[in-house]
Amino acid sequence: MLAVHDLSVDPATREPADYLPIELTLMAHLIASDDPDEHLFRERLSGWIPGFCAQCVERDGLGFWAGAALVLAALVESDPDRSRSGIAKHRNTKEV
Repeated sequence: MLAVHDLSVDPATREPADYLPIELTLMAHLIASDDPDEHLFRERLSGWIPGFCAQCVERDGLGFWAGAALVLAALVESDPDRSRSGIAKHRNTKEV
């Protein structure tokens, strides 16, 4: 999906395109640009993020990552229009 939106991962990052921060950056880009693919991408993330977050909550003895996971789950499950209003316009770069 990065290529479809003329975005790419900086080779210096050495992270795969499906690395969570890269996927979340793409999601922010889609929201900020009012892209219709946002709904498809949100559905894709909704397929695995809730389970991932539940495991973080279950396994985090200190609570920090559990809290971060709860915020992530809420973002993915939130109303897209509400998310859009809280995300600033994505900077004009072609790298994530």
